[in-house]
Amino acid sequence: MENISNYNDGQATLTGEEYARYGRQMIMPEIGLPGQLALKNSSVLIIGVGGLGCPAAQYITAAGIGTIGLLDGDVVDKNNLHRQVLHSTSKEGMSKAESAKQYLQDLNPNANILTYVEYASPQNLFEIISAYDIVLDCTDNQFTRYLISDVCVWHGKPLISASALQFEGQLCVYNYRNGPCYRCMFPNPTPVVTSCSKSGILGPVVGTMGTMQALETIKLALHMKGINKEPFVPFILLFHTFRFPQWKHIRIRSRQQSCAACGPHKMLTRSFIESSPSEYATLCDAVPKTEKNLNPIKRITPRELANLIRESPSMTFLDVREPVQYGICNLPSFKNVPLSEVYSMNDLSGKVCVICRSGNTSQSAVRTLQELNPGAEIFDVISGLQGWSKDVDPQFPLY
Repeated sequence: MENISNYNDGQATLTGEEYARYGRQMIMPEIGLPGQLALKNSSVLIIGVGGLGCPAAQYITAAGIGTIGLLDGDVVDKNNLHRQVLHSTSKEGMSKAESAKQYLQDLNPNANILTYVEYASPQNLFEIISAYDIVLDCTDNQFTRYLISDVCVWHGKPLISASALQFEGQLCVYNYRNGPCYRCMFPNPTPVVTSCSKSGILGPVVGTMGTMQALETIKLALHMKGINKEPFVPFILLFHTFRFPQWKHIRIRSRQQSCAACGPHKMLTRSFIESSPSEYATLCDAVPKTEKNLNPIKRITPRELANLIRESPSMTFLDVREPVQYGICNLPSFKNVPLSEVYSMNDLSGKVCVICRSGNTSQSAVRTLQELNPGAEIFDVISGLQGWSKDVDPQFPLY
C-alpha cells in the first residue's frame, strides 16, 4: 500500500512496528526520531555475558541498538543464575553467548545479534572489536580488562567498563574524547584482585551496574551521532548498597602523557600484544613478588584426604574459609580458622591438612603456615571442597 501519510518524512528507516516498539522513548525531546535512528545505526560489542553483560544486553537490545555482539566462551552454570538473568535452569551447560542470543532475539527480533563463543584474547580481539562502535567490558578479571582497553585504544573505540563485588560497584567510560584509558587510571596491575567466586556478589548490585552500562551506552551512542550535545566530562561512578548517599560521581583526570597505551610515546602496539603474549601478560596481571621463588607445597587429592580422615583422626585439619562459608557446609573433622587468623598460628606440629572451597586460598594458607611452622608437615587439598563433592561425596553441597 502506498504510504500516503509519509510517516517517515522521506526517511524509510523505521518500520511501523518499530515506531510502536520505541514510541515511549522517541517522544522524549532528547531522543526523537533522529535519536532512534542513531541507536538503530549503532553497533555495540558486549564482552562477557554474565552478571554485568546480561542486564546491559537486555536494555541495549530493548532500546533499539541495531547490531549487538556477544563475546563469551563460558557456559551457563547453576551458580550463575541468581545474577545472570538472561539465562535459565533449562540452559545449564549451554554457551552463555548463545543462551543470551535466544532471549534477546525474542525480546527484540529487529536486533542483529552476533555471537562469538570464545574468550577474549590477544589473537581474536583486534579483529572482533574493529567492527563495532562501542565496547562494553563486562568481564571480571584483570588481564582481560587491560587487554580490552589496550585494543580499544588501538582502534580508537570508546569503552564502557563496570565492576561489582559484594555490595558495591563502579563504572567508568574510557578512551572517549579527552578521557583516559584504563591503563591511564591503573598503570600498574595490582597483585591481589578478588572475584565474585571468592568474595561473593549480590545479584541486584551487579544488575544495577550492568543497567548503568546500558544507560551510558545509549548516551554515548547519541553523543557520537551528534544527538546528545552535552559536553563529555571524564568521570567514575561509585555505588555502595549501605552508604548514604548510595551513589558518588567523581570527575577524573584526562588522558595521561605517560600512558604506555594511549600516550604520545605509547609502547603497546598491536604487533607486540599479538606476538609477545608472555611479555604482554606481565603488563596486565601482576604476580606478587613473594610468590615468585617459593618452595613447592605438598598437595593431596580429595580421595587421599578421605583416607587420612579415616586413618589419622588425630591429625590437624584446618578449613581456612570465612566463618559464613564454613557455616554453609563443612567437613566435621575440620576446624574453621579463617585465612586472616592463619598468620598467628606458629605452634603447629605433626601433620596438618588445609582445605578451602576450591583449592586456591588454601595454597596461600599452606605457604604461610610452612614459614611459621618449619617442623610441621603441611598438606593442601587439591580442588578443595569442590573436589571432595566431585570425587568423594556427590551429596556434599556446592555453592
